Amino acid sequence: MLTEFKIKNLKPRDKKYMFSCGRGLWLRVDPNGRKYFIFRFTENKKECQFSLGVYPVISLADVRIKRGELQNRRAKGEYLLGSRELKDNLFKEVANEWLDIKMSDKAASYLKAVTLNLKTGRLKI
Repeated sequence: MLTEFKIKNLKPRDKKYMFSCGRGLWLRVDPNGRKYFIFRFTENKKECQFSLGVYPVISLADVRIKRGELQNRRAKGEYLLGSRELKDNLFKEVANEWLDIKMSDKAASYLKAVTLNLKTGRLKI
């Protein structure tokens, strides 16, 4: 079990390293000596990280409370990094605005091809 005493005694190394605090909570120690609390989880089959703060600005007790709140939100089915639908809608809005600005002087066949590639996800932006 991680304690305040153990955190204070963690020394920086040549490369950053992570120390597990349990139940998805990690403490990252950078070579410059800074210590960051990170909550790691999977969302949509991808590993994600959520920064909870810098030690000693936020205490171990406070960060455990935050972790509990995040776990409760995930248990209720909330997405911590935003909903996929919201991200898709934002992308569509930006893509349509980009098409209006950049494709106004292009040929109709080129515009059709770019639009099709955007819809099928073949165009890497």
